[in-house]
Amino acid sequence: MRLRVLMLAVLFLGLIPLAAQPAQADTIIDFMGGAGGTVNYAGGAASLIGAGLNIANVQGINTPLNSGVIAPILFGALNFATGGFTGMDGMGNYNFAGGGNIAITGSGPNGSAGNLVLGSFLGAQVTQLGVIKLFLSTGPDSKNPLLLAFFGLSPATPFQFSGSVFLSNFTPAGGGFTSNGFSVDIANVVVPEPATLGLLGAGLIGLAVVLRRRGLGSLATRT
Repeated sequence: MRLRVLMLAVLFLGLIPLAAQPAQADTIIDFMGGAGGTVNYAGGAASLIGAGLNIANVQGINTPLNSGVIAPILFGALNFATGGFTGMDGMGNYNFAGGGNIAITGSGPNGSAGNLVLGSFLGAQVTQLGVIKLFLSTGPDSKNPLLLAFFGLSPATPFQFSGSVFLSNFTPAGGGFTSNGFSVDIANVVVPEPATLGLLGAGLIGLAVVLRRRGLGSLATRT
């Protein structure tokens, strides 16, 4: 029920609509983390920079092997740089272009280590939902072969990530802002054939997953 309220609230508040949404049977590799790291924008045409965001574990959902297993990631970190700032919309959302880079590093299951995820952005946005500021993004990525083998997937498996990072201590500064991350979810959906996901609607996939797991759905209804 909370998830349904959240999704309706998001659409009502004017976030980019969903052009595609994964079915329940879709295969997902989901990276999750808690507090740690920063998400900052320096102003002007600068990129949005995420540094040292916490990644604590990974879970396969509907994977051929180890589905449902939550495996720890040691020294896990999410780092990214989006494309440049493209402007604010009428809802006060900060919009950023595609390109840039995103990486998840650490030591995961099956001896996987170093770069666990490497990708780029189709687009990104910092928006507000109720009292929460959050970062939403989507784009293509690739995975560490040993990590994919743990979940029974081929190294050639194509993925599209949808990411959400909840932001705390959000402070406007110099035309931009500084903030800290306190909850991270990067949901990687297997793409069976070429497809284009709605720019930031896709980011709601990861947002929905983390809200469901961490009981934050009620925050979406606050004013």
